Amino acid sequence: MPDISLPACFHLPEIPEPVPARAHPQAAELEQHTGELLTTLLQDDGTEVRLTEFLGQRTALWAALAYPDAAYDELVDICLFHHVMYLVDDLFTTAAPVRPDAARDLFRRVLGVLRGDPPPQDLPFSSALLRSSTSFREKMPAALHRRFLAAVEDMFHGHVAEYHAEEADLSDYLRRRCGPPGSLGSGSAGAKHCYALLEYGLGLDLADELTRDPALTALHDLATEHEVLFNDLFSLRKELSESSCVNSVLVVMRQSGCGLQEAVDTVADRVIRRGREFVALRARLDATAAPGTRTYLASLARLMAGNQLWSYVAPRYHGPHHVWTGNRSGPVVLDRHKTLIG
Repeated sequence: MPDISLPACFHLPEIPEPVPARAHPQAAELEQHTGELLTTLLQDDGTEVRLTEFLGQRTALWAALAYPDAAYDELVDICLFHHVMYLVDDLFTTAAPVRPDAARDLFRRVLGVLRGDPPPQDLPFSSALLRSSTSFREKMPAALHRRFLAAVEDMFHGHVAEYHAEEADLSDYLRRRCGPPGSLGSGSAGAKHCYALLEYGLGLDLADELTRDPALTALHDLATEHEVLFNDLFSLRKELSESSCVNSVLVVMRQSGCGLQEAVDTVADRVIRRGREFVALRARLDATAAPGTRTYLASLARLMAGNQLWSYVAPRYHGPHHVWTGNRSGPVVLDRHKTLIG
């Protein structure tokens, strides 16, 4: 991993949104409701989590920003599932992180619960996982549920592969994190299951449309790369403090031997290009899309914008009690325990 000692500083350019971000109209209710629900479910199965600290990371706000058009009941299911995925992700960055064999076993058991198996007694977060997975099985169209499960499995395979990954360049990194071109985001970042949940929240099942048109799969490639690279710019402090090298900025530094600022500029320039390409291609597709597909494309753009806004505001990335000042560009200071933006 490149040698970056904290504190470190770089200049962040302004990165345009694909559309203006907006939160779900019941965002505040969602945060409170799912926080209380998660607390009850984890108490029921005896899982020990520093819940006040976890809920302070505001992962529920990500769901409210990424799925602003979702029906509220379905959004609760989505948010609870993503709570569990964030908690699982945290198992890999603790003082005694999960190792590859244990990770494979954990992912196998999580997938079993998602498919309908009874949760093992020692499975972390099992009550919360069971609650969301039962809702998905009962309410998702069967074909969409199969696509969702396959997408989660792809993400888990990608996580295990990260233990041994040594990307030669940014292209290798993006293939692993985003999935191969045309795969609708099947890499370790998990974009593909987020897109399936986008359909779920909208009450749609667009399998044929999403896979039939190469331009539509190309649009998802642009969206996924935008999301992954934008997050990398803002999760850098967290990953450095956890000695993680899963970040495109670090890959560029290692590949080219450049400094932090040049690597940030490289990644930011690519995010800006992908955002512009997405906007242009979406406009072209909108002109001939069926109504359901057009609704989905508008929500896909809002998912990107919501992911972008959450990256500015997230205490998960920037440290406890982080309050975003509204600055989208300017100096960024990475300290061990906090990020200062602008």
